[in-house]
Amino acid sequence: MKRFLPNSLFGRLILVLFAGLLISQLFSQFINHEERGLLLSENASRQAAHHIADTVQLLEPLSPEARERAVAHWPDIRLREQPISLRGRNPDSSRSENRFSAWLAQTLGPDYRYSVSPIPSRMMRGERHAGRGPAPYSNAGPGGSVAFLVQVPLKDGQWLIFNSRIPKASSWLSSRALTNIGLLLMVVLALSYVAVRSLTRPLQQLSKAADALGRNINQPPISETGPTEIRQVARAFNLMQGRLQSYIQDRTHVFSAMSHDLKTPITRMRLRTDLLDDDLLRERFEKDLKEMETMVTEALAFMKGLDNHTPAQAINPLALLQSIQTDYLEANKSVSLEGEATPPLWGQAALLKRALVNLIDNALFYGQRADIQLRHDGQGLSIDIMDAGPGISPQDQEKVFQPFFRVESSRNRDTGGTGLGLSIARNIIHSHGGDLSLHNRPEGGLKVSMTLPYNVPD
Repeated sequence: MKRFLPNSLFGRLILVLFAGLLISQLFSQFINHEERGLLLSENASRQAAHHIADTVQLLEPLSPEARERAVAHWPDIRLREQPISLRGRNPDSSRSENRFSAWLAQTLGPDYRYSVSPIPSRMMRGERHAGRGPAPYSNAGPGGSVAFLVQVPLKDGQWLIFNSRIPKASSWLSSRALTNIGLLLMVVLALSYVAVRSLTRPLQQLSKAADALGRNINQPPISETGPTEIRQVARAFNLMQGRLQSYIQDRTHVFSAMSHDLKTPITRMRLRTDLLDDDLLRERFEKDLKEMETMVTEALAFMKGLDNHTPAQAINPLALLQSIQTDYLEANKSVSLEGEATPPLWGQAALLKRALVNLIDNALFYGQRADIQLRHDGQGLSIDIMDAGPGISPQDQEKVFQPFFRVESSRNRDTGGTGLGLSIARNIIHSHGGDLSLHNRPEGGLKVSMTLPYNVPD
């Protein structure tokens, strides 16, 4: 059963509304059809019974010859010396026959006997009385009716034979009924579409906001509009985002303060190192202090990337990459750039430059060169940075984005750095709604793929 249900809440609500409305309309149509058919049959039976009673009262005092002349003008009446015997029954006539008989008993009164016989579907043609009378009897009345043969004996022995037709209810699912139901369903479904869409749109906005929150904690809060339940969910989401922002800001400020305060003792230790007489010992101290200073600097950069509130602006990606390439070329670094002009990118230029520089530095350090390719489509742009180094094993390609993780098992700072460069780059890319991934190239080397959307503000 679940296979046939729509996956979206919008689709399921529309399906429930459609099914409920269709069932209710069919049920209403059936009841209305039954009541209408009963009313039409009742009125037709009453009118036919009064017609028969009036005709009997009119013909009773006339002579046989006068009756013959009068009956000749009524195609649905015969005069016979003997009643007609019918064989077979019409299965559609039971309820109509009982209703018709009740009205005949009421209108004819106790002075007259009568018989009511439904004309069977296949009836042999009766002979005409003296060449006069109605056409051969038929049970197919106009508009779908049931034909009855009503026989009333007059006081002089003659029989009055009436061919009366009572309307039979048509199919309750007629083409007209189906058309009316279809038109009503179309109107109600159109209104339901608008109503359900207005109810589910805040949920879609909440889903997008939750996805964006995972990439950038500083996303603007969602609007608290719609029904009460939706407003409560939006308010709870905004409160949760605010608490997360406060928690991250507090942690960032503490860590930044600690990293900043470490610079003062590092400076004092560097001054004291200069006072050492042992050159080898002084060199080792200076090396350790340099590593500590590098770690503190990169830690500050990492935390700054998490807690950056610089206003976004329009950025020319190609111009940004060209300026970065120029800086490296002036330093005699092998950096190439291939790409074309792209639409402006909305973001923070300083942060994006820091991410790109970190990635290019890694490519130059491990692969001696950095080849940059810039591409774009209607949704965003892609930047690939490729090197000719040894690459990274697949099991470590996700781990290297963790802070302070380095691939080198020796933990040698001379070859492995501090382990924050890729973490800083990915945090910056995520804060811009993009993603960063690593791939080993078949011809050797590593390819770092960066994707960024065109996040134009409203």
